[in-house]
Amino acid sequence: ELETLKERLKATSRAMEQVGVPVLRGLLQGGDDLEVKKTALQSLANVATAAKRGEIVEAGLLATLLETARREEDETINRLAAALVANIAMDPAHQEAVVLDGWLPMLVGLSHSAEDPQTLRMVAGALANLCANAGLRDHLDAAGAVQALVQLTSTASDPDVRAQVARGVANWVLKSDRVREFITERGGLACLLAMAGSSSDISVKKHAGIALYHIALTYAAVAAPRLEELGGLGPLEDLRKCASPEVGTLASCTIALLETARKEQRLAQPPASASARGGEGGDGGRGGGAPA
Repeated sequence: ELETLKERLKATSRAMEQVGVPVLRGLLQGGDDLEVKKTALQSLANVATAAKRGEIVEAGLLATLLETARREEDETINRLAAALVANIAMDPAHQEAVVLDGWLPMLVGLSHSAEDPQTLRMVAGALANLCANAGLRDHLDAAGAVQALVQLTSTASDPDVRAQVARGVANWVLKSDRVREFITERGGLACLLAMAGSSSDISVKKHAGIALYHIALTYAAVAAPRLEELGGLGPLEDLRKCASPEVGTLASCTIALLETARKEQRLAQPPASASARGGEGGDGGRGGGAPA
């Protein structure tokens, strides 16, 4: 009976896909039937190909989606809406519309409140896509989007969620001019090192490795001492042993850049004074023997 119901729902969804975006929008806006709205959302997600994304945005569906998600407070609605937003945000031409229609606070809120791994994967995926747009960094910072991804590192254990988190952080590191604060104040370096650890999925390691490499390439002087505070090169050494040659090479290059930065910093330090070294040539240098 359950399988029959599932097949009926699939058939309904396929039929709805034929009616067009305006009708699906009307189904979301009108009526109180939650199942109809879920099916309409699933249909929208299915038709949100590259060719249809523009039509969905121009029809005002992003605002309608947001209203529906806020009103219904339903996990399935949230997951399907986040999936559709993530799909639309794949296209740089529509990323600004996602932000201006108010989706950033909703996505950040869901990153804190959602428990379903599929919902979190869609939310992290949407944020990751938006983090690839350098023109949105003010909006992303104001909404706490990057910080939400960092926090998901410690709260989400699902490898698919963590892969999207790592991709989002890597995108932000590549596109932002605020990486210094990310390293020193926002827990970003600790987040990446955690994802680079030996227990992480290889796709997580790949994106963490990309972000760490670009941090070392541009901000090694800031990252190297912070890395020592966090316990040293252990996670990067683990990353260097990764089964993926690409990831291993990234880790080796990152380690080399950081070690070079630390050597340069040590050479730049002024030599210790005589008193700091124990007073060579003074009373401190004659030892502690008793006078004759």
